[in-house]
Amino acid sequence: MSSNRSRRGQGALAGLAREPKPVKLWTWPKIIFLYPSMFAAIFAAIAMQVWPDLATTWGVVFQIVFFVNAIVMAFDFPRTASLNLLLLAVAVILGGVLINLHVAEFWPALKGWTQWLVPVANTQFYVLFAGTLALVYFLVLIVDFRFDYWLVYPNEIVHRRGLLGNVSRYPAPGLEMQKEITDIFEYFLFSSGRLLIQPSKGPPIVLDTVFRVNDKVDRIQRLLDAISVEVSPPDVGGFDSAGR
Repeated sequence: MSSNRSRRGQGALAGLAREPKPVKLWTWPKIIFLYPSMFAAIFAAIAMQVWPDLATTWGVVFQIVFFVNAIVMAFDFPRTASLNLLLLAVAVILGGVLINLHVAEFWPALKGWTQWLVPVANTQFYVLFAGTLALVYFLVLIVDFRFDYWLVYPNEIVHRRGLLGNVSRYPAPGLEMQKEITDIFEYFLFSSGRLLIQPSKGPPIVLDTVFRVNDKVDRIQRLLDAISVEVSPPDVGGFDSAGR
């Protein structure tokens, strides 16, 4: 009998040790959405090595991608229709300019205007542009992931920030969550969105640009809905009240 109690006690302790993993949340700055321009710079750098005679074409392509990227970061696109119209217009303009310059001249005035506008850059420029963004992304990843993040536990929400590890705690039971997709383009890139958490006590928590926001909301909901098993002290220790 004592061995059975001991096994039950060990099983209970193992169950207590297997606590559910917290959900880690952190936000990203808007600069992270410049990664299409970084890829365009990498493509242009490679293309400059393979087809150096088309330097103007690669410069136009890079400028168009960077322009679209800047527009997307500057404005919110809450509806898919607006994003589709923007991308379609940019694709038509880009294709028309390139075809008019290098394939078939269908608009002489446009060709005359674009001939004096020569956006040419060397390979080093594209490499430095892409390398600078890559370095910034690496630093952002280190700072945001290690020194400013939130942990959602079944019983509390912990905010850790700063090099010294400052900690703020909020109760998790009874919290309210709200998910907002404020920009369809940002959601398309990283499934990101805004997450608003209102604890039962304390100020509201607003987290912008949360990657995979739908997955994070589902995991938090499952974590809060998990049933915790309470084990009485006599059973955990493997002994009865008489100490046997």
